[in-house]
Amino acid sequence: MTDAEIAAELAALGLERRWVDLGVLTDEWLHPAGRRRSKIAHDAKFFAELGIAPQGCSPLEMLRQALYEYLMDRERLDDATLAEVLDAAAGADNCSSMLADWKRLTAAQLAQVARHAASPPDARRLAAQKLRVYELETGQDVALSLVGFDDGEPDEHHDAARVFEVRGFRFAVAWEQRLSARDRRRIGELLAALPADSQARCHMPAFGLRLDPGTRDEARMSICFTCNNAYLDGGGTRTFGGQSRPGREFLAYLMKLAPSAWRAHVAQRSEM
Repeated sequence: MTDAEIAAELAALGLERRWVDLGVLTDEWLHPAGRRRSKIAHDAKFFAELGIAPQGCSPLEMLRQALYEYLMDRERLDDATLAEVLDAAAGADNCSSMLADWKRLTAAQLAQVARHAASPPDARRLAAQKLRVYELETGQDVALSLVGFDDGEPDEHHDAARVFEVRGFRFAVAWEQRLSARDRRRIGELLAALPADSQARCHMPAFGLRLDPGTRDEARMSICFTCNNAYLDGGGTRTFGGQSRPGREFLAYLMKLAPSAWRAHVAQRSEM
C-alpha cells in the first residue's frame, strides 16, 4: 500500500499511524482486500445474516487481534520498542492490559509497564502484581497468607472480610493464615517450578494466596490444580501442569499447611 492509501484507511478506521510504523498493522490488516480484512468482512456479513451482532469486526477489535498476533510472533521486545508500543496502547482500550499480561516480559519490563504513567491503572496494577509474584518465585521475601476456600459461592449476606475476590470470581474463605519466612520461600520455589501447560476446565480452586496482605498493594491469586490455572485479581492468568510432579508436590505442600479438619473435608471432594 502507498502512504496515501495507508493514511486513508487509518483515517477511515480511526487508528493511529504508529501502529503501522511498529509493524502491528500490516497490509493484510489495512488493505480492504487483504487477508485479514477480507475475513473480517466475511465474518461481519455472516453474523449480519444471522441477525447477530458481529464479533471481532470493529476497528478496535481488529487492532487488539493484530497486537495479539504481533506479540505471539515474538520471543521478546527490546525496551525501546516496548516503550513505543506502550505509548500507542495507552489510548487503545484493553491493549495496555494485553501487554501487561504478555508472558515474555522480563522483570525489568514488568517494572517498565508498572511505572508507565500513560497506561491505564489496571494495566499498571497487573504488571506490578506479576512483578511481585516473580519476586516471590526468585527468593525475595514477600509477605504471604495462605487461604483455604469453603464450598459454594458467598451470598450477599456473607461477611465481606471472609470473601476472596479474583477476576469476577468470589470464594468464601474457610480459613487464612500468615506464613513463616521458611514457608514463603518454599511456596515461591514451588510456584517457580510449575511447568506451563494448557488449562483443563473452568476455575474451581481450593486455595488462594494473598501477597502483601492487608496493604494497598495486596495481590490475590487463586490456584486450581484440577483446572490447571491460577488467576491474579489484577487480570493475569497462568496455566500449568497441575498433575505434573511439581504440581503434585506443590499441592501436597499446601495441604500440609492447611488445618487438619479442612484438609480431611477437601480430601473427600471429587474435585479440587
